[in-house]
Order: sequence, then structure tokens, then C-alpha cells
Amino acid sequence: MLFRSNKKGKIFLGATGYPLPQYKWKKNGLDLDAENGGQFNWLSDGSLEIPLVKLSDAGKYECHISQGYRSRSILIQVSVVGK
Repeated sequence: MLFRSNKKGKIFLGATGYPLPQYKWKKNGLDLDAENGGQFNWLSDGSLEIPLVKLSDAGKYECHISQGYRSRSILIQVSVVGK
């Protein structure tokens, strides 16, 4: 996935169903949460939004989705272009 620096970026998942899916995001193997993921917005559909992309936002993102007895992980490589 390619983002432009100084623009909004969004990793869209759009997982749906019942029970509602639970999402857990990581970047380069580290959990993204309120303490270390302050520049990110977690959207209700599980997508991850970066309001103002920086070069340091490039990396390997992983979303672990769990829904009832099922779970799945999705890997996304993010590259950033621009200054």
C-alpha cells in the first residue's frame, strides 16, 4: 500500500458480521494502542487511519481480527513517498 506524506492514509478492512469483529493492530511487530499509537485513528469497521502521514509511518502493519471462534491476521506493507 502506498501513501503520500502530509496526506491522510487509510488501511481499509471492512470486516463485518456477527458477533462484531474485534481488531488488534501492530506495526513492525509492536502493538498499536493509545500509548504508542497516538497518531492513528481506529475506525468502527476495523480500518486504521493516519490523519497526517509521515515517512516514519512506513512499515509492516498487521491486523488480527477475531470474531467468535474464528480469527485471522492480515499483513499490509505500507510505503510512504514525498517529503
